[in-house]
Amino acid sequence: MTVEHPEYKDSRLVRAVRYSETNWPQMLESVGQIGLAISGTMLGLQASGVAVGPVWIWGLSLGVSVVSVIVGKVVSLKRGDRITKLKERLAQEERTTKEVQASLQRTQDQMQSDYLNLFKGQLSILANDYLQFGDTERISVYKHTGKTFIMLGRYSKNPDYDKPQRTFYPDNQGIIDHAWHYGEGFVDPPLPDPKTDLEGYLERLEKEWKIDKETARSFMMKSRCYWTCVGSVDCLRLRTVRGKESIATNKPCLPTGISPRSYPAG
Repeated sequence: MTVEHPEYKDSRLVRAVRYSETNWPQMLESVGQIGLAISGTMLGLQASGVAVGPVWIWGLSLGVSVVSVIVGKVVSLKRGDRITKLKERLAQEERTTKEVQASLQRTQDQMQSDYLNLFKGQLSILANDYLQFGDTERISVYKHTGKTFIMLGRYSKNPDYDKPQRTFYPDNQGIIDHAWHYGEGFVDPPLPDPKTDLEGYLERLEKEWKIDKETARSFMMKSRCYWTCVGSVDCLRLRTVRGKESIATNKPCLPTGISPRSYPAG
């Protein structure tokens, strides 16, 4: 059992011990080299007739120094081999992890693409046959993942509006967040016309719907009117989506058969 006191945890003695435990082979080799130098010098002086003590002492010192150098060098080489192999193993595991992540990302992208294609066909029927949308309107389906909304499908006759500009949406912004908490949401009165009052359009989105101006400024489709409902209700009189999906429409005016309602901005 080891007991550490905060006052002594990083003391010089502790750091010295840790350093010694890690680097003792190099230290042993260095001490052996110093011993070789000293022992060789003393034996040389003894051979020249200078009395520097018993010969056997320096001979023993020389032998111990040789063993120290050999042991230190061998252990250092073995440790170096282990470290090299460990680095290679870590590099291989890192490459494998990246490959798995890339594979998962490709699978996720493919699933997202399949969802978009699946819902696009269904939404085109809903938009054209039931809602009679034109090329200035759009319908989208989102799913809440627990932290964000992801887009499952989108349709618009306008090819620019039909593109999924973003696939992930914060769950604390916009009308889809409002509908998620209240079951339904409607922008009433309509937002200012961004063509003639862009600043007013951006300010109202930021104030009422928590969408910052930079994000709103980048919208491909700057809609003035939004209507959203959660798929657990009989949405648009059709069970278009089930579970916890939500459906949102972007129109310059009211969808067919839907009456405007006022909701507190959320």
